[in-house]
Amino acid sequence: MPHILALDISSTHIGWCYLHPELKPLAKSIPLGDSKVDIADRCLKARQEVRMLIAACGNIDAVAVEQWVWRFPNTTIPQVLVQGAVLAELRSHELAYCVLKPSEGKKALADDGGADKELMLRCAAEHFELDFDPLLEFTCRRGMWAAWRGNVCVYDEHAADALGIGLAAAGRVVLA
Repeated sequence: MPHILALDISSTHIGWCYLHPELKPLAKSIPLGDSKVDIADRCLKARQEVRMLIAACGNIDAVAVEQWVWRFPNTTIPQVLVQGAVLAELRSHELAYCVLKPSEGKKALADDGGADKELMLRCAAEHFELDFDPLLEFTCRRGMWAAWRGNVCVYDEHAADALGIGLAAAGRVVLA
């Protein structure tokens, strides 16, 4: 498996997952600010955070990005702006990237192109070696779907989606 950085980008969060051939996946979510934070500030933060991710990962063969989905103009347009800022950052590092449909990530992780958030979280648990954790609860709290251990968010929907996108890309990346 190649070294892949996968990103699930919304206008308020970046879910990321780093796939390394010899390690379990690393995944988290980075808050960019809610919709009350100026979009230019969220775009700038997205670029800065992705720059730090690239530095922290070190060896990246490719980046996989989940494609934005048109739902509502007031949420889609800011999402596209943040994604554009992230793509510009990837280009500045001369990283190869691909953009995959959300259904491709869902299919790769849950074997269901229409998987809901709970199923994606449950399927991610195995990859994070948490599938036998009896304290893990998959539910929506504070407006966010996540795997919770008590009141602690272990990983959220954005991280699970990024894992799916990374897995979908892994079979497509050819190292020269």
